[in-house]
Amino acid sequence: VALISPNAGAPAGGEFIDFFGQGVDQSVGVTINGNPFISIYVDPNGSYFDGETPAGSLGIWDIVVTNGDGQTQTLTNAFTYTSDKVFYGSMGTGSWNDQGNWTPAGVPISTDSVLFPAGVPNPAVFDLLSAQVVNVTIGTGASLTIAASPRTLSVSGNWTNDGNLTAMPSATVNFDGIGTQVVNGVTMFPSVTITGGGTVNIAPGGVLWAPFYSQLSCCTVTVSGGGELAIQTGTISGTVQVAGGGTIE
Repeated sequence: VALISPNAGAPAGGEFIDFFGQGVDQSVGVTINGNPFISIYVDPNGSYFDGETPAGSLGIWDIVVTNGDGQTQTLTNAFTYTSDKVFYGSMGTGSWNDQGNWTPAGVPISTDSVLFPAGVPNPAVFDLLSAQVVNVTIGTGASLTIAASPRTLSVSGNWTNDGNLTAMPSATVNFDGIGTQVVNGVTMFPSVTITGGGTVNIAPGGVLWAPFYSQLSCCTVTVSGGGELAIQTGTISGTVQVAGGGTIE
């Protein structure tokens, strides 16, 4: 097995996961953290099968695939059970505003955290004028696009980008938390505003790059060692603290 998609879901289970590889026989078994998958279907040519996840515990878990002849393959840290709303893009479009694209179903509200995994049929497109969420996580190989025209995605928690954010200059990501918000990974934000009363911490190796416009007010921005804050135009009326090895441009 070389690829599974998607790689995250709810602890309640019930997510259909696609597996791609070769040499899989009809009696294959799959477990996650020791719990067997449900309703496995194997394509006759042995290069594809799918199965329904069982209920599980929050965390990142191995998947073990066992062929009928006893051969096994362990996919290390292959699947994440998460309490976040997970975007699957299964409704024929990538619309953020389509409740059927999310698991659990429903468009995220201000108390939700959101996760975008790789390998979904329709990558996510933020097509609302504005929305508020807690944490945003873009997984490795995943993407989030903010559609054209002025749109604002407000984040009160952490931002983690191991994939790709695509947006027009008219789009804004607003950090408005009152506690500590952490920016992980490298992101070129279209425009960014920081309006909460807390602290935004750019983690080691993290980059907050805003080439079009930035407004940093009512806040403290901490650039950790190895982190970077890069602003082309805009205003800073708060406090910026730079740790050893951190940079600001």
